Amino acid sequence: MIKESDRFAFGDVLKNPDMAERYEAMISMGEAGSLPTEELGRLCLRDDEPFIRKRALAMLATRREKGYLDILCEALRDRDPMVRIIAAEHLHACALEGEKVRLVEVLKPLLRDSDPGVRTRVASLLINSGEKGITELVLEVFFEVLDRGRNQEEIDRHAVLVALLRDRKVPKHLSKKLDSLAEEKKLRGLLALRRAGIEAASS
Repeated sequence: MIKESDRFAFGDVLKNPDMAERYEAMISMGEAGSLPTEELGRLCLRDDEPFIRKRALAMLATRREKGYLDILCEALRDRDPMVRIIAAEHLHACALEGEKVRLVEVLKPLLRDSDPGVRTRVASLLINSGEKGITELVLEVFFEVLDRGRNQEEIDRHAVLVALLRDRKVPKHLSKKLDSLAEEKKLRGLLALRRAGIEAASS
């Protein structure tokens, strides 16, 4: 049982301006089992340093204590792209190990993330998860980008996600839509797919 007096010490860890000291305290107390999940969760979500937030997420994921999935889901909205990726990876691992995680529901927004690294990693996690509807979801996001007429660089980045689907069966209605990219008005999309290693006609 955590003593009330100890809670002030845990609060001091969060307020210590020295990152190295905060990190060392978190590790030592975490390994000793004296850092409550509640306080660890605060480090995951509120510490100023992405490095500490990432390490705290890893510690939290190994505990599998009440409320940890909610904290991982909240970390998907972290301001740092790598923290968002790590949170997604831990949620994916939890789902594979039988935890009740609505993986598609919680990770779907990250397919439209502002960071291309986040989008690519999340698409890969979803494709490897075996969940239903992922092919359709990734392709629909790609078509959204084309319809909005974004610049070629943005289209290329999303085409990389489509490339991850090259060994999967594409639904007929979406396959026809891919074929239609050969039309002159969709040449930018076709070019992006070819750069990503996909031929639309073979989809």
